[in-house]
Amino acid sequence: MKTQNKFKPIYYIFIIAFLLRIAVPVVVYYLNNGFNTAFWTEDAVSYFEPANELVKTLSFNNKIGEPEIIRTPGYPLLMIPGILLGHVELCTIFLHIILSTLTVILIYKISLEIFHDETAAFFSALLASISKVFLISIYELMTETLFTTIIVLFIYFIILYLKKKTLKYIIISSTLIAISIYVRPAGYYLPIFFIISIFSWLIYKKELTKKILVHLLIFIILSESFVVIWQIRNKIEAEYSNFSAISDINIYYFNAVAVLSAKEGIYYYDIQKRLGILKDIREAVKESDNKTFLSKASAYEFIRKKGLKIILDNPFIYAKEHMIGMIKTLLGGEIPFLSISFINKQALNPIILISMFSTLNKSTLIIYLLSHTGAPIYYIFMIIALINEWNKYKNEIFILLIIALYFLIISGGLAGCDRLRHPMIPSICIIGGMGMTIVYNKFKEIFRRNI
Repeated sequence: MKTQNKFKPIYYIFIIAFLLRIAVPVVVYYLNNGFNTAFWTEDAVSYFEPANELVKTLSFNNKIGEPEIIRTPGYPLLMIPGILLGHVELCTIFLHIILSTLTVILIYKISLEIFHDETAAFFSALLASISKVFLISIYELMTETLFTTIIVLFIYFIILYLKKKTLKYIIISSTLIAISIYVRPAGYYLPIFFIISIFSWLIYKKELTKKILVHLLIFIILSESFVVIWQIRNKIEAEYSNFSAISDINIYYFNAVAVLSAKEGIYYYDIQKRLGILKDIREAVKESDNKTFLSKASAYEFIRKKGLKIILDNPFIYAKEHMIGMIKTLLGGEIPFLSISFINKQALNPIILISMFSTLNKSTLIIYLLSHTGAPIYYIFMIIALINEWNKYKNEIFILLIIALYFLIISGGLAGCDRLRHPMIPSICIIGGMGMTIVYNKFKEIFRRNI
């Protein structure tokens, strides 16, 4: 007689994760009386337009028929089923629900693969299933959910490679990391950062073999080759030599503007408007710098150089603004009394800081603290795991940390917010789940002693 398999507790977590991911967009839909700006941000529209052009003309163009060089095709491709079915919001959000639930399952599997501990894997999945950052991204027509799912797949296969040293896992990993860059160019430098970090780590540990070195070379060649294909397309179609003009926009309208805001004491959005952030880039450059460019590509290259010059001329100001942005990303968004536009030499005066606290809207601070308590709790569990388990799982934890570190580093400046923490959450949950297990086991032990 066959014994019937028990319904494992982890299955409840997967079901809860799935139901939460259905509930959140449904609630937002009814609270907003339909699919409005809560679903359709300006960025969402910028992904929809090339997706719509792909359906209509089979060309990756913007709405006026020019080659699209700001957005890359990864996320627009996810929107195409919804466009074809005439329900882009409904279909895309449904795909988000599936992808985000898959991410929770993968986080569970990665934790199990690393720690070989069912309880740790359970808690990792639990942390991921209730993550505010994950849940909010379900209803926004943005890249985060798809991007993080691919990053988690990459982590899973690179962890498998660490254990088995098989070439197929390197090929799969390099392909996945390249695909993630097509979804969100924020990962553009991740392959190089990853390889340099792993190479240095293995040399430090004296574990770098010829076989691993060859595999790492294959990884970087494959991942960069996939990326170069799109740069060639941009050069041919639009005479633009980089991967995506979004990097130029970030350098100029966010990083350089953060420096100008700190120097001039002007609210950053006023500077962005002055520089024409909402206008066609050629018109914006014409008005702000009296420069005429026939192509968008040339205008974007101009603002990149101009932005970099502002940053390089003010390295200490930029470093401060970048660090504040990283803190905002870690803590979950704009800090009420520590906004980038307000931090300057005067604001660093202790007397002025005390005055800021006394005049701060107390209800704003209370709401902020209540809605952002989750992140510090996750970090506490991470620290507990690192203290107790680092020596046992150095290689695997190192992989998780460098991936999280990469996304933290690039999140600095004006753009810093909890949205940018999205691809860091898997690493936080996997390590944090082990920390929860340690705490759970301690309490179990104390409870047994007191019985």
